[in-house]
Amino acid sequence: MAPDGPDRIQHVSDTALMVAACRAIETARADGLVRDPFAEMLAGPRGDAILRGITGWQLMCFGIGVRTRFLDDLVVETIARENIEVVLSVGAGLDTRPWRLELPPELRWIEADFRPVYPAAVATLSTNPPSAWRTASSLSGPTPGDPLLQRYPRRMLLPRSRPLEKAPVTIGLSSQCRPGGQAAGPEVEVV
Repeated sequence: MAPDGPDRIQHVSDTALMVAACRAIETARADGLVRDPFAEMLAGPRGDAILRGITGWQLMCFGIGVRTRFLDDLVVETIARENIEVVLSVGAGLDTRPWRLELPPELRWIEADFRPVYPAAVATLSTNPPSAWRTASSLSGPTPGDPLLQRYPRRMLLPRSRPLEKAPVTIGLSSQCRPGGQAAGPEVEVV
């Protein structure tokens, strides 16, 4: 592998391609845990090359499949049970939940991630309407000890066309990074 070859992660946004490649592989399996008709297009050859350049990629795909299925079920159940109006997906990457999950059409789904992730997603998904009202925001990533919602006020992340009756749900990276600069793992949190 060349240090900057197509099978190497060069920017954190490249991990979105890799995760999409995992979802594509799970989707192709007869017993796959995930059904994502967009994953293969989003991952493309680069995402597949990055994934297959990692030792143990098969186990990683299984782990991504389990995580994706768990979060899919948790998000759908939480939205229904708590009557959630807004989902803020931080570090959204190439998440396709607004397209592949059955969500209430009045739900507002807001994605925040690095700018390089969006052109591919918008081009690939633009011909398919999402099941929920969706918007994407390009934000710089959180730095260690820097809460995202302090740097980006709620009014910027949650534009209101009508008042919210309930607090939003956040999924994705925690609003704070762990010590040492590592992002916290996936979570669903009612804020």
